[in-house]
Amino acid sequence: MQATPIRPPRERSWLLIAAAAFAFALKVTIAFNTYGTNDVMTFERDLAKLQRYGAATLYREGITYASADRTRSENQPFIHPPFMLAVLRGWGLLAKLTGLPLGFWLRLTSSMADILSLVLVARLLKGLPSLKDTGLGLLAMALCPVSVVISGFHGNTDPVMIALVLLSVYWLETRRALWMPGAAMGMALSIKIVPVIFIPAILWHIPRMRQRWRYLASVAAVFVLASLPYIVRNPVLIGRTLLSYSSTPGLWGFSVLSVFFRDSESWGWLFRSYAAGGKILVLSAILCLSVAINLPPNRPPLILQCGAMAFLFLFLTPGFAMQYLAWVVPWVLALGFWPALVFYAVSGVFVIIVYNDWCGGFPWSAANVLFRPWEVRHAMLGLLCWAAVAVILVLFLNKCLRRDANLTKTLGSGDPAALPG
Repeated sequence: MQATPIRPPRERSWLLIAAAAFAFALKVTIAFNTYGTNDVMTFERDLAKLQRYGAATLYREGITYASADRTRSENQPFIHPPFMLAVLRGWGLLAKLTGLPLGFWLRLTSSMADILSLVLVARLLKGLPSLKDTGLGLLAMALCPVSVVISGFHGNTDPVMIALVLLSVYWLETRRALWMPGAAMGMALSIKIVPVIFIPAILWHIPRMRQRWRYLASVAAVFVLASLPYIVRNPVLIGRTLLSYSSTPGLWGFSVLSVFFRDSESWGWLFRSYAAGGKILVLSAILCLSVAINLPPNRPPLILQCGAMAFLFLFLTPGFAMQYLAWVVPWVLALGFWPALVFYAVSGVFVIIVYNDWCGGFPWSAANVLFRPWEVRHAMLGLLCWAAVAVILVLFLNKCLRRDANLTKTLGSGDPAALPG
């Protein structure tokens, strides 16, 4: 029986480029023809309040949504770092010059960030020679339904944040001067504060204390420079707002399970405790895992370590928003094609059904999700996706905690002490 010929690398590269171009065109088409979720509306109203009242008022008051019947209202604080104020003004200027709405430019930015993430993951995977079918995995990532929906329709900055985290990891693994990966992480933190979950693993991966301090100094310097002048004018207000943000509990994972005990006289404390203290549990688990992963004799590649941190966060988080799924899309490819394909399929079904319900069916136009109920089937699909997160997390832990010296022979990380600076 004649063996099936293997596609030459050049042919596979062109196939990946075609898939990435198709996915980008699809996202831009969706962004051009839809409004998006209430997050787009929030950014629009944030910009209007910023231009009228200034940054301090926006951070202090946020904006308020009311339900259609005016019986319920909800405050939406501005929980983004100060650099996003400049980004908002930039999107607003583009909207004014082109006539295309702010939401389009927001989602175009995220779609472009997905291309950067794909390129960086492709380069990082070259440092994992044990992986097979990386070309197929990258093809799956390019067409991942979560990326299409979050970047093309939803309208938030999570894909941009993750692309910058990947850039920091790539520059660390290729042993660039430490100010470069530090600057990339500083910019990621300037988009959203969430990348702090990756910093403990990165610091433990950097072997020398002096190098760690230089990396942190670069992170802090870029974050502060990007936040000027607002961080100087209102440091306490901004810091308190950023640290006080909590996403909605009861929609995902353990918090869904604890909802069943919410009204119980004996077990009601379980839901309240998990909703209130879950962030401390998540951060403690991340710190402990960061230390355990980097114990001698080896330090696993950062793409594996950051993948473990992202999935650990998503597994334990007491609050949830759909765009959180964009945080884990790139990292799962470090486990190989089949785990990535299964996760992309399960999470894709979850997001497509939920967003379709929020939009009232096809064709999608707008989804204001603040006052829509989280239905039973949403919770069930979410628990299925959460179970897939748990399986992926176990696979990451198996790779990261295995004391295998071969794992250190990756893209520039064979001798972490050789980092410049």
